[in-house]
This record gives sequence, structure tokens and C-alpha cells, in this order.
Amino acid sequence: MLFPTLRSAPVAGPTPRGLVRIDIISRIYRLTGHGHNMPTFIIPAFDTHPPTAGTRNIETQPTIVACLEPKLPTRSTELEKSYQERLDKYIQAQVEVERLRTELRDVQEQVQTLSQHNEMLENQVNGAIESVGKDVNELGQMVAKPKKELARAKAEVQHAKKGRDRAVEEKADMRELLEEEEGRGSQRLRTQAFFILKRGRGEG
Repeated sequence: MLFPTLRSAPVAGPTPRGLVRIDIISRIYRLTGHGHNMPTFIIPAFDTHPPTAGTRNIETQPTIVACLEPKLPTRSTELEKSYQERLDKYIQAQVEVERLRTELRDVQEQVQTLSQHNEMLENQVNGAIESVGKDVNELGQMVAKPKKELARAKAEVQHAKKGRDRAVEEKADMRELLEEEEGRGSQRLRTQAFFILKRGRGEG
């Protein structure tokens, strides 16, 4: 706020001793704002102070820098206040709804990501189980194959033993037959020799 310059009035008559009256042009500034407790600045000797020479030159050629925009004081009735409160609450509710929608979208995206991850893990587990099942089947077949071969070998051994026993029995039977044939042959020879001897004696 700009105040008019103050100039002391001249005093007629003799000047009192010890006191000297000096005519000094001063300027007082107050910051704009509300209330009367805003700081006030006083620039003494404004007319003769060297740092203010530029300001004095500008003031000799005044120009309009800016105009303040007129403002009307805000006035509202109780009805307008109540509607404004409702409007503020509605706006806050809308903001909260948008925030919750955003959180819901984030949660849905996380759920979808976790579902895809779980599906991938389930496929991996199923593949591992299937692979292990195949390995178990192959291992079972590998274990069963020697068992079958062992059973076949045992059967062949049993068959060979039976064949050997049959051969032994047949050999024993053949030996008995041979012994019988030998016995019969020797008896026949003895009989023939006896008849020959007897015939020889009769002839003699």
C-alpha cells in the first residue's frame, strides 16, 4: 500500500538552539493483505537517497503494469452450504469408488497371473507324474523280464533233468536187456557146446 509522501511544515521565526529542522521526503510502504498487523516499511530521505534514484525516474513516467481483477466476496446461504457439503461428500465417494475399482483391477490381474502360474505348475506336476509312471512301468518290465527268463530257465532245467533221468532209466534198462541177452547167449552157447560134445562122444 502506497502512502503519500510526508513533508514537515516550515516553522516561522528563529530556530531553537540545539535542534535543526530538516525537510526530508520519506515514503511509507505496507504489504497488502488482510488485517491491520501487516508489516510497514519506511524509507527516509526518499528524495535524496541514491539507491532510489531509479525508482524516482520511473515514477516520472508512470505506466500501467497490471490491473487487479475485481473479486466479489463469496456469500452462501445455509441451503447452499448443505448442498455443497453433499456435493463434497459425493465427490469424495466418487474418488473412493475409483480407488477401489483400481484396486479391484489390480487384484483381478494378480489373480489371473496366479491362476496361470498354478496351471503351469499343475501341467509340470502332471508331466512329471506321467514321466515317473512311464519310468516305473519300464522298470517293472525290466524286472519282470529277468523273472520270466529265470522261470523259463528253471523250466528248461527241470525238463533237462527229466530227460536226463529218463536217459539214465533207459540206459539201465538197456544194460539189463544186454545182460539178459548176454546171459541167454551164453546159455545158448553152453547148450550148443553140450550137444556138440555129446554128439562127439556118441560118434566115438
